[in-house]
Amino acid sequence: MKQKMSNRHIHFKGMYIATKMLILTTTSIIILLIYLQLDLTLSWHLEKESINTSSNLFKSTCNGALFPVQVNTESNWGPVDQNRTIFVISAYYVGERERIFVIGSKPFQEVTVICQLWFTSLDKKSRSIRQTNAKVVAPSGATGYNYTSTIFECNLESAEQPTHVSLVVNSCENPLNLVKVREASKPAKYQRRFTVCLSPMFQFDEVFRLVEWIEFNRILGAEKFLLYNYSTGVNVEKVIGYYVNSGTVKVIQWDIPFPPENNIEYFAQKAALNDCIFRNKNVSEFVINIDKDEYVIPHAEDLINWSQMIKLFDKNYAGYLIRHTFFRLDWKIKNQNFSERQYAEAHDLVTLTHFEHEKKIWPACHRSKYFARTAYVEFGNIHEIPRGRIFTVPTNIALLHHYRIYGDPKQYEKVKDFTVLLKYGHTLTRNVQKIWKALSVSNNIHRNLSLMNLNSADSGLRKFKTF
Repeated sequence: MKQKMSNRHIHFKGMYIATKMLILTTTSIIILLIYLQLDLTLSWHLEKESINTSSNLFKSTCNGALFPVQVNTESNWGPVDQNRTIFVISAYYVGERERIFVIGSKPFQEVTVICQLWFTSLDKKSRSIRQTNAKVVAPSGATGYNYTSTIFECNLESAEQPTHVSLVVNSCENPLNLVKVREASKPAKYQRRFTVCLSPMFQFDEVFRLVEWIEFNRILGAEKFLLYNYSTGVNVEKVIGYYVNSGTVKVIQWDIPFPPENNIEYFAQKAALNDCIFRNKNVSEFVINIDKDEYVIPHAEDLINWSQMIKLFDKNYAGYLIRHTFFRLDWKIKNQNFSERQYAEAHDLVTLTHFEHEKKIWPACHRSKYFARTAYVEFGNIHEIPRGRIFTVPTNIALLHHYRIYGDPKQYEKVKDFTVLLKYGHTLTRNVQKIWKALSVSNNIHRNLSLMNLNSADSGLRKFKTF
């Protein structure tokens, strides 16, 4: 009987130990599953965070990414995403800021992209790649468009300068674009002082206006013109070709990657402007942002050109803002006699045939244009410089003359202004005569050619070739 009790005790003891082990094992499994679930949840959040923030949780190097074969340029915009909604056109290295700035376009909503920085070995036999998040640094443009011009900023983690950059949406994916990185650091000495940036030309065939605009701005101090071209007429092409050959003009063919109507503001005007600013940072002390019917005219009696005007101002400003007024082309003073009148009228020199402007002088940042000091300015808008120390030039020193038909039927008070005639009339007429004589000989463009005829089937509007 005692033996049976002993066996039963052993049996229950064994069952107790087995049950205890089962409970401990089950508990351990449950704890492990909970831990794994928490770990997976945390990992998912970290992955999401790495995509949507500026953290560096994605791989900083991507040895498997393929170096694209084709390099993108301003006339061959590179897509960033498969849906072709984000594009890049040019990239610039600014040594003082240790950053790469990539010019492009994007949808109006927020986007997240990654910079792939490509480095080439000294012997040019191998390439390496590093990644960093891109930051959108330029403000959006006007609403009502599907896309906006923009600037992406790529921060460098070392002093080494990449040769190329690509933008991608996902970490370590093979890029659809490749842009050569241009130097945009401040030089020890600038090649020139004033460069004029012209907004994209579209269906432009006004040769008389173009010659007048270039020659007058050369008198004022312009040394180089960067023309961004979407489409021009045959005659304008010949005129531009003449100036390109003389070294005065450089043409950037501006083939935006989508139809311009309602898609992007004024043919990606801000992208062109900022490309011009960055392109000139290491060669030109100033860039001047004006359109082909605008002139920055020194009005002080003893000032003739921009250099004399700039000397009056503090050198520590990032830009100098020039206020605007309209010289209405539908206003014309009759019987205004001067020696160059006949020639000015025959060659449609608007600055020497229109001497009345509206009394209204627009306030700063409203239709104004500016001189941007390339070493200080970060980026530009059309009528203002968003960041930096800006000086608004008094109107008795300089004024932006804008020659156009405004289209407003309201009767404005007129102000007679003969500044251009008195200061520049003879010189401008003489210089224009020289150019037209050269054009008629070298390019078979005659001074009696008709002006633009955009409605005819043979108007000659086409994409201008890149020089």
